[in-house]
Amino acid sequence: MSVARRPHLPSDDAARARLDELLLRECTEGLDGGERAELESLLQRFPEVDRDAWALLAAAVDLALSPPPGPLPDDVRARLQARLRID
Repeated sequence: MSVARRPHLPSDDAARARLDELLLRECTEGLDGGERAELESLLQRFPEVDRDAWALLAAAVDLALSPPPGPLPDDVRARLQARLRID
C-alpha cells in the first residue's frame, strides 16, 4: 500500500526569503517565466506582502543614488513658465 505524499513545501522562513529575493530581482533585473510563476505562487501564499512596495522602494533607492538632474533647457523652462504663468 502506498502512502500519499504531500508535495515538499519550503518552510515559511525559507519561502518568505525566496519571495523577498524574487521581488527584489523583479525590480532590478527582471524575471524569467519560471521565476514569474514562482513569484505569483509565493504571493498567493503570503497575501500580506505588498508587491508594489518593493517597486516603490527600488525606485526610491535608484533616485537617491542617481546624480542630480541638470538644469532645464531654456526653451523647456520658458514653455513651463508660460504654461504656469510664472515670471
